[in-house]
Formats: sequence, structure tokens, C-alpha cells
Amino acid sequence: MKRRLLFFVLLLSGFQALAQDFPPDSLYRQGERLYFDKQYEEAIPKLTEALEKGLQRDGWAYVYRASCYQNLRQYEQALVDYEIAITKVTDNPVVFFHYGSCLRRVRKYEKAIAVIEKVMEMRDSPQGSDGYELGLNYYNLNEFEKGFKHFKKTSELLPSSPEPIFWMGECRQQQLRNEEAVVFFNKTFELDKDYYYSYPERGLCYSNMGEYGRAIADYEAYLKHDPENYWVLSKMASCKSYVGRSEEAILDLNRVIELAPDNAEAYQDRGSIKSTIGKHEAGLKDLNQAVAMDSANDWNYFLRAQVRVKLRDYEGALKDLDTAIALDDYALFYHWRARIRFYYMKQPALAKADLEVSIAHTEDCQDARAYSLMMVGREQEAIEYFKKQISKSKYRRKKAGNYYDLGCIYSLMGRKEDALKQLDKCLDLGYSNYDHLRYDHDWSNIRKTPEFASLMAKYNIYFPVDAMQFQREQETKIFLVEYKGK
Repeated sequence: MKRRLLFFVLLLSGFQALAQDFPPDSLYRQGERLYFDKQYEEAIPKLTEALEKGLQRDGWAYVYRASCYQNLRQYEQALVDYEIAITKVTDNPVVFFHYGSCLRRVRKYEKAIAVIEKVMEMRDSPQGSDGYELGLNYYNLNEFEKGFKHFKKTSELLPSSPEPIFWMGECRQQQLRNEEAVVFFNKTFELDKDYYYSYPERGLCYSNMGEYGRAIADYEAYLKHDPENYWVLSKMASCKSYVGRSEEAILDLNRVIELAPDNAEAYQDRGSIKSTIGKHEAGLKDLNQAVAMDSANDWNYFLRAQVRVKLRDYEGALKDLDTAIALDDYALFYHWRARIRFYYMKQPALAKADLEVSIAHTEDCQDARAYSLMMVGREQEAIEYFKKQISKSKYRRKKAGNYYDLGCIYSLMGRKEDALKQLDKCLDLGYSNYDHLRYDHDWSNIRKTPEFASLMAKYNIYFPVDAMQFQREQETKIFLVEYKGK
């Protein structure tokens, strides 16, 4: 779902027609009154008839009709009238401003910027709305620093308004400067404690920072005001899955699908989460639906491949990864295809070729590349990579994830003591995706050891022994034997 965009309420009633001697009951005056009464649909035919009969010649009927169309979100019709109006009303900055705003609504951002810059030249003094409009155009052009500067100027002219502060936060968020963005979103609440639009955007920042609990709290706060916003429900479900609240996440995604049954991403997310908690057949069904709805999405095939591995459909998994790679030349896909070929299909030569391709990808998915290094015997390089990530990570949750991955590397190498040390550090930093830890193949060689049980008890984590866990433990023995014997 597209994020909800905020715009100033621009009072079009600021238009002032040039003095003309029109009778009060003329078609033009009737249309004008209806316009100022915000009866836009009723105003349009009156203004149209006045224009057709030549009863209004100075351009203001075009202005009013354009504004009616604009308020009714019929932007293309509005543009036609504005482009006539500006040839007749050539010295009014308000008319040109709304023409520029309309251009933005139809995504003609460069032209809109030129018009608004002309408006600023026409005005006697700076207006906050002009900088705000320029900021929106630059934001939509992905020129976030320019957008930020214009929103900042607007906030200086309108210090009590939360809107420009909100968009300063949006620009910083798009630049992945999440801590700075949070500061701006916090300020919107200082200016207006009921400014609930900032909740999901701040929540997204918290999620990017790995602060999933805070993100969930913000999403929940927003949903009190807009309970059917399926974009926010989806984001909240993702965060819940990261902290082990998988059943709740599935319920949220059920609601998303009720609200937006054509949302392929919701089926993708729900299928992946179901499989994470051992419901592989149900997960596969959802991912089949996601593929049917969006066959060009490489991630649908990748996630379905992972589920098929769990169901021991290795041929099907390989076909899905072939499709994913055809759609996007991505290191992670090659790594997983190598794992299947090596551990399950007994195709070491093909697996090695995929691993070499994965390792050659030095720009994307470096975590997968590190695992590939481990699989070809370059374990120390993989270890050094994750150690470097740990030292670089600014966020507690991200650092916890890096400790987790380093522990996985040690576990796969049979270095139990080192693996448990990393897992201890991971849990100490607040890692809580226990569903993943419970079933992750990478820990299967030490999960049933007394040392592992003792570590889990330290953090009050208890895994019930069930048939699915036993099945996965047995399946993983193949993986471990192959790795140790390579």
C-alpha cells in the first residue's frame, strides 16, 4: 500500500475575481457562489454554461472550474482549465500556485517546480506553502536533500505546523538516517499530540533500527485511528514475526487479506510465517497464491523454494530458485540453490559453481556471501565478515542478528563452545525470534546438548519437543554429515 501523504489544506477561497458588473443571478455568479459554498459538482455546469455562452471573459470562470475539478481530484480536467486561465489571469500568484500543485498531482514534478519558482518570484513576501510544495516535488523526484531544505524553510515560516516537520522526517527516513527521522517525528507530537500520521512512519524507522517492540507500539497507536489500514497491519505483522509473535502476525495478515484480497504480499508474508512455525503445507498454499497473483516477484519463488525444501520437494525448490535467478541475479538465490544441490541433490560440482557466483557478488546480500564462503572452506573469511558487522552495527537488534549469524557459522563448523558464546550475546541483546531459533537447521547439532538447554534456561526459553521438531532434527543430520565430510 502506498503510504498516506499529507498535504496542506489549501484554501482555494482565497481567489478574488476581478471586479465585473455581473448580475447576481447570472450563470457566472451562480457558479461562483456554488464554488465558494464548496458545492463543486453543482458549480461546474453553471460555470461551463457561462463559458459556452461567452458570459465571462477574464479567465476567472476557468479558475473556479479548475479549482472545482481539483477539489474533486479530477486533475487532468483541472489542468486543461488552469492552462487557459494562466493566459488570462497572468499576474495572480495564487492561480499559478494551484496550477503548480495540480501538476504535482499528475506527477509532472519538474514542470511543477518551475511553476512554483515563478510563483515565488511573483509574491511580495515568502509563503510557507510555496516551499512546502517545492519540497513535495523534490521528495517525489527522490531528491531528498533538496526536499528537506525546502521543508526546513517552510517550518521556519510556519513554526507551529507539524506538516513540514513530518516531511523533514520522511526525507531523513528515505535517506536511511533513521535516528534523525525519529527526532522529527517526535517533534510533530510536541506540536500536536494528536498528529497520529507520524506513528507509522516513526514505526518504520524503529523497525529499520531493529527496535521491533517500539515499532509495534507505534503501529498499534495508529490503528486506533485507522483500523483498516492494511499497509500498517502488514508492517506490524512483519515486526511481530521478528520477535516470535508469529500467531499474532498471522491473525494480522488474515485481516489484511480480508481488507485487500488482491494483496499478493500479504499471502507471501503469511505463507513464510506459517512455514516458520512448522505449518509448511499451509505456507505452501499461501505462497502458491502469491505466485499466481504476482508471477514477476522473485521473492515469491525464493520463499516458496525454502518451504519446498522443508517438504523435501527438492526438484520443485530448484525450479523456483531457477525462476528467481532469472528474475533477479541475486547472491542469496545462488547460495540457496547451492545448498540444495550440495546437501540434498548430491550435485557438488553444480553447487560449487553457484557458491562461486554467490561469492563474486560483492555488492548485494553479504550475509549470504559469508555463508557461501564457509561452505567452500573459507570459514575464517566468513567469521571475520560477521565480526566486522558486529563492530559496525549501531543498532542493538541488528548487532544481535550479527551475533546470531556468527553463532550459526561456528555451529556448522562444530565449534560448539564458540557458537554458544555468540548465541548468549545475541540473546542478551534482546533477540526474541524463538520460533526461528527453535527450528533453524544451523543449530541442530547442538540444540539437544545440555549446554544449549542451560543457555535457554538462563533466558527463560523453553522449547516443547514435538513431532515437527524431531522431523527437522533428523532431516538436518544429512546437512551436518555432508558439511563435516566435505
